[in-house]
Amino acid sequence: MARHPAQRSIYAMDTSPPDPRAVQRMVAVFGLGGFAGALAGRALDPLMGELATEFATPHEQVALLASAFTLPYALIQPILGPMGDSFGKRRIIGLCLGLLAVMLAACALAPTLDSLFAARIAAGLAAGGIFPLTLALFGDRVPMEQRQVAISRFLACAILGQLAGGAVSGLAAPFIGWRGIMAVCALAAAASTLVVWLDTRRSPA
Repeated sequence: MARHPAQRSIYAMDTSPPDPRAVQRMVAVFGLGGFAGALAGRALDPLMGELATEFATPHEQVALLASAFTLPYALIQPILGPMGDSFGKRRIIGLCLGLLAVMLAACALAPTLDSLFAARIAAGLAAGGIFPLTLALFGDRVPMEQRQVAISRFLACAILGQLAGGAVSGLAAPFIGWRGIMAVCALAAAASTLVVWLDTRRSPA
């Protein structure tokens, strides 16, 4: 039985060969963003004692800095998802990375614990758009036969960021302090913002 022309075009689209180099570039570009977002989320965890001493605040109050990042991170995702559909996922991801870099720099310069809390909340809101929108972007752009591998590599980058946030910050803090750790996180987010921006200029949607 003859197929409808629209059906023939769909079948032809499904069987088109994927471009492995484009997929590898996506993993490299957005994997750095996933690393930067995960790094920012965990970098302060080993440093709560130092923060409590510097701001002369009980440990249990300073420990809320972890929730100040993770709770906004989770709550903003239902809002940023539709925004990515409306304005473009790559654009929103780049915007979130840029805001994350600015807010992490504000964390590094925070003069009081209250200002650190405010900057930490804003950083969590910015980071909340990186991970889910990147997964959605991979679902849109990566062919089915390569999608599982690409997403697993992106997840590996994010997990590496979490591990680095907990381990490297604890080792480096005696030398550069918690403010230096936040500055390093801000530089990582700024570098990933630049990479996404350059990739967008190279291959606009």
